Formats: sequence, C-alpha cells, structure tokens
Amino acid sequence: MTGTTSTSPRSRRALLAGALGGLAAWAASTAARVSPAEAAAGDPIRMGRTNRAGGTGTTLQTTASEPAFRVIQKGSKGFALRAEASTTAIVAESTTNIGVHATGASVGVSARGEGGTGLLASGSAAAAEFQGEGPVRMFALQDIYRQPTTPGPAPITAARLFVRELGGGKVELCVRFPTGPIQVIATEP
Repeated sequence: MTGTTSTSPRSRRALLAGALGGLAAWAASTAARVSPAEAAAGDPIRMGRTNRAGGTGTTLQTTASEPAFRVIQKGSKGFALRAEASTTAIVAESTTNIGVHATGASVGVSARGEGGTGLLASGSAAAAEFQGEGPVRMFALQDIYRQPTTPGPAPITAARLFVRELGGGKVELCVRFPTGPIQVIATEP
C-alpha cells in the first residue's frame, strides 16, 4: 500500500475561523505592549511637555522657610507663571499674613478682566495695599461703592476716601483725615 494522504478542500467556515483566531492573537499581543498612562496619580511632572492629570489635583506641602514652589523665567520675554481657568485662575490664601506679594521693576501686578473682574482683593485689615515711589495707575473706570457704615478716621499720614449714602438713593464722595471731620468732595445732584 502506498502512503497517500487525503487532502480535502477547506471550508469557508474553517478559513474564517482561522483568520479570526489570528486577528485575536495579534490584538492580544498588541494590548500587552501598550504603555501605561503617563499622567496617572502619583506620576512625576515631566518638564517640557503638557502634563494632564485628569480629575486629580496636585498639592505641594513643605515646612521649609524657603518658597514651596519657585519659578524663574530667564528669558527677556514671557512670564514666569501663567494660570488659565474657566472660573478663577489663581487663589492665594494666607492664614497669618499676605496672600499675594508681587514686586516688579516696572509693574508689580497687572490684572485684566475680559467680561469679568481682573483682580478681586479682600481682607479684614486691608483689601489691597500698594507701596512704591510711583502712583497707582488705573487704565479703566473705578467704581467706589457706598460703605454700609461711616468709616472711622484714617491712619496717621493717610486719607480715607469713601462713598456714603445720603438717603433717598443719593450718595456723596467723601474724604476723612486722621484728625478731622468728614469732608464732602462731591454730592450726587
């Protein structure tokens, strides 16, 4: 007897099953080689690229007397720090002293609000404090709202500018010095 092998043609189902099996094996080997997500919680911040943290925030805590986070821009143009948000870009809080301390060779703080508030300052001792040899410049309208109560005298070597209500919805612009009574600058007609 001669050794013969019987070869029968393969069915379409067998060919399709073989192709699907090969595709499944290829997909499984590719999935095993996929690199993990780059911005998972606990991963380091990578310099020179965009880091996306998804829904997880990052907190930096230190007990050192130096700054917890310092950014230095060595170029002649650009910013050392820029924050963008759909609501509030930067919130600075201090439990004992100054929330934001800004020093600049020409401008300490530049704030612009397009359709909203550029700078909102609040504090129990002082909402904002400006120190320097030059004037405080404002390139916009300034609204001074009426005080709910008449303020006390200004500190020594200062003057307190405020708006108070007269009654009937009218207001007047006033100034108060450390030693004198309230002086009216202008009254609403």
